[in-house]
Amino acid sequence: MAAPKPLADLVGPTLGPALAARGFAAVDIVANWPDFVGERLAAFTQPLKVDWPRRPKGEAADAPSAPASLVVRVESAFALDLQHLAPLVVERINAHYGWRCVGRLVLKQGAVRRGAARKRAP
Repeated sequence: MAAPKPLADLVGPTLGPALAARGFAAVDIVANWPDFVGERLAAFTQPLKVDWPRRPKGEAADAPSAPASLVVRVESAFALDLQHLAPLVVERINAHYGWRCVGRLVLKQGAVRRGAARKRAP
């Protein structure tokens, strides 16, 4: 009988291809989103994709790339909050990865999908 695997070992390979199609190199931004923006804003915001700028022709492959734009869906009432916190969120994401991968946030207003509401224990 095989030992059970931690859920963290299964999430990356499972979600990896879907997130890669949206520009995410790893599951980290989506999985750690509440840590980057806080629990309150995480309920009303959702990272959609990472837009990497195209490299100019003739640029070396090992040259440092320009920072990407992180596209975030946000409900209209919380767009101003996230706009004010954008420099802090970008700084937290870059500190998590250890390099300047995200340069700015692009906010798209719209409804955010939420999971099922959790019932509090009495």
